[in-house]
Amino acid sequence: MHMKVRKSGSALLVGTLLVLLAQAPAAQATYTKDIQVSVAGSAVAGRTTAFSVKIANPAGNWKTVGSANITTPFRLVSPAGYGNTVKLRDLAVKPGKSLTVAITAAVPCDYAGPGKWDIDVKESGSFYGSELGVTGNRTTPVAGQCGIAFGTAPADAAVGAVLTGNPFDQSGPPLTVTIVDGSGSPAAGASVPVTVSLAPGSGLGPLTGTTSQVTTDGVATFADLRVGSPGLYAIKAEIPGLPPLFSAFFNVDTSGVECVENVTCSVTATGGDSSLTLTAAGNPQTDAGILRLSFGVGLQLDCAGYAELTADTAVFEMTGGRAKVATLQIDKSQMKNKPNGAAHLQLCFGAPEPFRTRSGTAVQDGTFDWDGDGVAEPVYKGLLPDCDAPPCVSKRKKTNAGDGVIEARLPAGDPGMRG
Repeated sequence: MHMKVRKSGSALLVGTLLVLLAQAPAAQATYTKDIQVSVAGSAVAGRTTAFSVKIANPAGNWKTVGSANITTPFRLVSPAGYGNTVKLRDLAVKPGKSLTVAITAAVPCDYAGPGKWDIDVKESGSFYGSELGVTGNRTTPVAGQCGIAFGTAPADAAVGAVLTGNPFDQSGPPLTVTIVDGSGSPAAGASVPVTVSLAPGSGLGPLTGTTSQVTTDGVATFADLRVGSPGLYAIKAEIPGLPPLFSAFFNVDTSGVECVENVTCSVTATGGDSSLTLTAAGNPQTDAGILRLSFGVGLQLDCAGYAELTADTAVFEMTGGRAKVATLQIDKSQMKNKPNGAAHLQLCFGAPEPFRTRSGTAVQDGTFDWDGDGVAEPVYKGLLPDCDAPPCVSKRKKTNAGDGVIEARLPAGDPGMRG
């Protein structure tokens, strides 16, 4: 800039003044941006799920993503890792590029709360040095809660026989307990300890066999469970962290058989000094059903007007409504001191409905839960009359060996009767 300066006083000064303007400082450039990470996939308790983890290097960044460690909050299934950590090396993800990693992980049944993924990123291809900043969603919500169900529930069985899903069938499917995931589907891949025991209200047992199993793909199989005494039973199944599961009640009997339609079937049980054989008719048009028989359980009968020769009480049931013949054989040791012999044998009989007795009609004497449904029904009891119409005594005799035999005909449609 040039300026003229006029005279001041006698001197004339002419000069040049240089004016310098200060330049504003340049803005500082941003060289490093946070690496963008995101996790996609829906986690369900007890389910194995495929997730995808995306690592994106923003455009305009000046650093390359060289390596990363991805740690899933769940159990790592694939790819191979170290514990639950997938280690990625020598990536060379340049600015403006991204990498997506497929990870399969199993969500435990007892996992509480959302899952937080740990994702560490470094510029070095060998995962040395300082980490790069990361941002983005790294949390996966977990839906639902695992549950427990019987895949195959226990059915009626004989004492000491393996519990299966088919009544009195040793070749039937074994008892199974299934873990269901948070969506209610079988928890494929789940590995959970399951313990079974006798439920409250069950008979004396004991329950034997392998009572603890670990599920395979969510299913625990109990192939050798047995109950050691007759009675009414239920199974309790438990896994950690969840309420127990109870099966329906089922019968364990001294003897039992699944009867085929139109075919005669029979069972035999022994108790003390006597044995009882129960035969269910297989006449045309008889249905399939279950015939079961036990000694020494249920209601203990005591009929007035006679002296007991044997205190054994037999419990029997025939579903499907078949007529039956009950043959009780009493050991000769009990018969030899009875001067009247087999001709004077009597049967004390009980039922939930009235029936004809030797002295008339049976009268009610208390109540008893005949069918095990938790509701007590009436008890009618008395000595059976000689045969006219069932229930009645059809035969009395002594065998060549000296055993006493008494036979009774029992009507169809009386599944709760006892003798």
